Amino acid sequence: MNASDSRTLRVLTANIQAGSSTRRYSDYVTRSWSHALPLGSKRTSLDSIAKLAGERDIVGLQEADPGSLRSGFTNQTHYLAERAGFHYWSHQPNRRMGGVASSANGLLSKLEPLEVQDHALPGRIGGRGILLAKFGQGREGLAVAVAHLSLGANSRMAQLAFIAELLSEHPNAMLMGDF
Repeated sequence: MNASDSRTLRVLTANIQAGSSTRRYSDYVTRSWSHALPLGSKRTSLDSIAKLAGERDIVGLQEADPGSLRSGFTNQTHYLAERAGFHYWSHQPNRRMGGVASSANGLLSKLEPLEVQDHALPGRIGGRGILLAKFGQGREGLAVAVAHLSLGANSRMAQLAFIAELLSEHPNAMLMGDF
């Protein structure tokens, strides 16, 4: 491929922590309430994320709240899609904590995917998944996977093996996520 044949795809992946805006380790202690309650500056954080995301073609999200109490019942992936000008979006709720909090992988795209699939990831504790979007077909197609892996090393290794197998049939693949 020569330079005139190349195309640029602007991408971003971000663990948005449900809009909680953690900046340092001490915030996990001093601001832990923001991970369960709809208080604080979550909308301001989401608006900042939307501004950054809007400059991209495809965005992968981890820990986007799909509409529980802590987000004020706002589907954060949908909110970001609207604020940042993405026509296509999808989310994959993975972990629900009794309606108080929920977590999802998300995808924002300015390109229309042909197909979006949800897959559960293996692991000792459930609640992790991979969102797989397919753009185009054949050798020109692109598979984009968005994942949030487990903390445990054994689970992460099993999850990476699963993802490698899932993406092996795609000549052009991109993995976005929090590893």
